[in-house]
Amino acid sequence: MKDNPLRCFCRGLMDKYGELTLVGSDVLAAEFVGEFSLEPRFSLATLSSLAERVGISELLAAALPEGLAGLHASREDSWAIYYDYSSRGTRPHATILHEIYEIIWHHLRDLGATRQADAAGAEREAERFAAAVLLPAEEFRIDALRMGFDVVSLQRAWRRSYPLVARRLQELFEAEMALSVVIFETPYFGPNLRLSDPGKGFQAEVSCSVWTAGWLPVGWCRRQEVFPLPRRGAALDRHSVCAEAYRRRKPIAVEAAVDCPHRHAHSAIVAIRHQRFRGSGFRIVAVGVGQKDTDRILPLLQLLGGVDRKVPAGTLW
Repeated sequence: MKDNPLRCFCRGLMDKYGELTLVGSDVLAAEFVGEFSLEPRFSLATLSSLAERVGISELLAAALPEGLAGLHASREDSWAIYYDYSSRGTRPHATILHEIYEIIWHHLRDLGATRQADAAGAEREAERFAAAVLLPAEEFRIDALRMGFDVVSLQRAWRRSYPLVARRLQELFEAEMALSVVIFETPYFGPNLRLSDPGKGFQAEVSCSVWTAGWLPVGWCRRQEVFPLPRRGAALDRHSVCAEAYRRRKPIAVEAAVDCPHRHAHSAIVAIRHQRFRGSGFRIVAVGVGQKDTDRILPLLQLLGGVDRKVPAGTLW
């Protein structure tokens, strides 16, 4: 394949870093943003134009097999990227950048670089690269601290997906604080809610998708594991704290003792926001931090009206 701007970029990486064995995806993302002059909060149109410039001749939404968000294919002198048709109504930016990262590594291998990660590790690298390009560390970190880790406000400010915002928060702050973000949302397709007559109160579970980042307090969820992003096809327990937020139709903040693997957390504040979207849909965003880090979410707690209810350790969702 002949040289194009993306291959020239890869050649420059090899000249600067050598084998790249110790260069992480965050560093590659920063080099990529600088090389192609991407401004924060760039649009899908900008990303499409960039793809064309770097030798991606086809960038199309397609009906892909279930569970496959995107794929790339080599052409004679170019590349093609296909992303899941259903993501057109959301934000396919991360999927496209994930595939661009894989194409970058095709070029790097051709140039003699060695990739140490296994298949699963390579997927995580690509996800982190996409997140780092879409939510640059320095700017996003400033906003996260200013907004008190309010995922809803961060999503609105940066115009990226909720799961991407959750994942990036965890990547940037996991080493210094106990932080957990859990997002519940109705699917875009299929039945939205399994509820009895709304006039009679909250009687049944709510069907939803679940996305998690960070630790989940033991005893605050029905499963002990910490799930990666995403976790699909779950439901809200009608007796859970998140179900209460849904029932109230307004944000709440709760305090409880927790047992979790993070050294900072012996008890936690969990701030929960609820909002409707696309007519009958809903999202519940739960942001939990250990008591040591409570001051870091003060802007969010002020928005929610403070911690208004103490509960014993029960189910979060």
